[in-house]
Amino acid sequence: MPLTTVGGGTRNCHSHTRFTNPDLVAYAASFGARGHAVEAADQLLPVPRRALDDDTVSVITCPVDYSENQRLTNRPGSLHGPF
Repeated sequence: MPLTTVGGGTRNCHSHTRFTNPDLVAYAASFGARGHAVEAADQLLPVPRRALDDDTVSVITCPVDYSENQRLTNRPGSLHGPF
């Protein structure tokens, strides 16, 4: 979902600028870091291991499916007490 900027003030004008999610791997490289992308569940261990083996700063990007949040919070069900 692209982000759209909106001008401030009382007019609330559209600024004609559309942003999309950045390519964090390329963004990391532009600052001299090494970017890594997790693209599937089976990469959740190998990608961080590769990043730790790098001799430079590493950035790891990993997509998150927030649609599962409600199911995860419903699962505990009977838990009680201060958390």
